[in-house]
Amino acid sequence: MATGRQIQNDYSPLFQPGSIGDLELKNRIIMAPMGNALADDKGNVTDALLDYYRARAKGGAGLIVTQCVSINEPDMMPYSLSLHDDSYIAGMKKLVDTIHDYDAKVSIQLMHPGLLLLLIPGLPKNMTIKVPSLIPLLGDDKPYEVMTAAHIGRIIDDFALTAARALDTASPRSLWLWLEKITFAESATCSMIYMNM
Repeated sequence: MATGRQIQNDYSPLFQPGSIGDLELKNRIIMAPMGNALADDKGNVTDALLDYYRARAKGGAGLIVTQCVSINEPDMMPYSLSLHDDSYIAGMKKLVDTIHDYDAKVSIQLMHPGLLLLLIPGLPKNMTIKVPSLIPLLGDDKPYEVMTAAHIGRIIDDFALTAARALDTASPRSLWLWLEKITFAESATCSMIYMNM
């Protein structure tokens, strides 16, 4: 079995400083976003969630990408973080500061779930799965909602407003912002905000 020293020698580039654009990282270890269901049922940061990310930052990650952060209340994933209104800023700032205590950078993953809701057994009451159109493959056993142009415009606005709130968690530190929009499964979208704070 390899020792820690042998592993570090075999993968030494991982432990060297790196960068993404102007975002300087202490190493090249990036924690991918993973759902952990540690937010409360309203999407607030909890002590358990802070402990979870603190352990990863303390463990040496150079960049931590948070679990998905909901952009609006009607489409909030159960027990995931939310930043859909200003009441969430203080909790998110606490999370960012906790990660920064160990010299790690933070990326907040903003998300509208779209068809990912198909993977959740037992959708919360009154939640619908937003789709571009109804196709036979979807069946009729789930609460689908066909998105209109106006609805799509509101979701775009929700992304922008939530991104602005995410930026509020950075003040008064320096900030580097990169938005990446990925579309998959026809209607699910994700955006990431990388913050060098």
